[in-house]
Amino acid sequence: MSRRHTPRWGLYTLSIILIGLLLRMYHLTSRSLWLDEALCVQIASMPNIKEMFSTIINEIHPPLFYLLLRSWITVFENTDLSVRMFTALWGALGLVGVYFLCRYGLRWDRKASNLATALALALPIHAYYSQEVRPYSMSFALCCFALAFLFQAHRSLRIRSYIVFGILQALLLYTHHTLMVYLFVVNLVYLIVSFFYKELTGIRFKGFALALFTTLLLYSPWVVPLLKQLKNPTLFSGFWFWVPQPSLSDVTVALAKIMGVWKLTLPFEVTTVFYLIFATPMLILVLLGTAYSLTQKSVGETILLVVFLGYPLLVYILSNTVLPIWLIRILIPSAIGVPILAASAVLYCSHSTKATYLFSSVFVLGLFLSLFTTVNLLHSYQKEDWKGIAEFLANHVGETDSVFVYREYYAIPLERYCHNRFHIQRLSFGVEPSSTEFPEEFSENVTELADDSEMIFLVLSELDVSKDALLKVMSRSHRFEAQRNFYRIRLFIFNSLKRKDDRVSVSF
Repeated sequence: MSRRHTPRWGLYTLSIILIGLLLRMYHLTSRSLWLDEALCVQIASMPNIKEMFSTIINEIHPPLFYLLLRSWITVFENTDLSVRMFTALWGALGLVGVYFLCRYGLRWDRKASNLATALALALPIHAYYSQEVRPYSMSFALCCFALAFLFQAHRSLRIRSYIVFGILQALLLYTHHTLMVYLFVVNLVYLIVSFFYKELTGIRFKGFALALFTTLLLYSPWVVPLLKQLKNPTLFSGFWFWVPQPSLSDVTVALAKIMGVWKLTLPFEVTTVFYLIFATPMLILVLLGTAYSLTQKSVGETILLVVFLGYPLLVYILSNTVLPIWLIRILIPSAIGVPILAASAVLYCSHSTKATYLFSSVFVLGLFLSLFTTVNLLHSYQKEDWKGIAEFLANHVGETDSVFVYREYYAIPLERYCHNRFHIQRLSFGVEPSSTEFPEEFSENVTELADDSEMIFLVLSELDVSKDALLKVMSRSHRFEAQRNFYRIRLFIFNSLKRKDDRVSVSF
């Protein structure tokens, strides 16, 4: 690439990053924070940092994301826009990481690096989780930079690059515990590929060992809290009932989602075969890039390929043997390899003009389909509408009415949007979702409040209990009036049997 083209490609890079940031800001506050997001924000916004650390240790996550979010909230306040911008900016930094990984880790030219970054900005899985106030966009960005320094160290034989890789690995371990699995795959694959390609020299092995030592040294202060977290009774209890035990077909679906194939919300029915159209361009690009990486024996690209496939497969094995952790969001680091492998197809086709034209057509089609899928996902998908629930309750709950939140922690996101506009009486029971009976204490509480509550608004998840069991218990004191659905949260409205009139008291 000549020097006169450098500013132009720099402008292209900046434009891609800005477009990616704007895309990650699309409908940024249209969805309310869901339960896990609200819990993260609540922990990060605790006034006492010692209390915050105590809470984190009693939970199951490491502290880095909470500390950074806490600093952000201190400067930019605790609003939905503010906390969502925090992770959206990490998403944009992840795009910078993809470019940095290609340009300085793999030593690509600017054009190919920009193509990979352009594909990364349109990945639905990355764009969506860049809007969620969880550590996933942060982990994606840190993984990109960690891989960049690992590949750079391998090429340049610089010990300091290995040390930086070790530091970034430690930061990743402080970000999310599931990254232990990802980093295990990365390190193992690096050794295997380097050995297989006969590039595992003595200095590389020493540098790699120094990187691991740096990681362990920096992570050692968290070992004692980690052991305490591993003793958390919820970790190996029925708390994980909602995490599915995956099948091999689930692995296929997950890989398709990582590559950009996502269910569309459209005004008409779409068959499963339809999604093959969306998968084909990216699949062609990835296969071409894979062929290039293997024929050229490129260590970096080969590692990205094996990690892209191997990390989900290892998570699948762990979910069926040790602990259910099969969640699409923890597989996000695998997505790093997708745009890079796809963009490496331009290197494979660069020797032929006709092949270049064909590649360009497939690339543009794949980019368009990914952008369409991403915009559709950001526009339509919502997990829990706590904002809608709070608005509804604020307009309908009277002074003689009661609001019950079936599980106590559901009140965390709900209270964020209620702003003390009505009184919430919280009830928390250890009932498994498959239970058909309520505990006796629930019936006792309802009986006690029957005389004082003209209407009862019961908030619970769609996974908590069956509607028939709920009606059976509530029919002793209140008559069922209506049900409202707020995505994954249900709101049941009951009218006291002692009311003198039979009119429906809730308007819709």
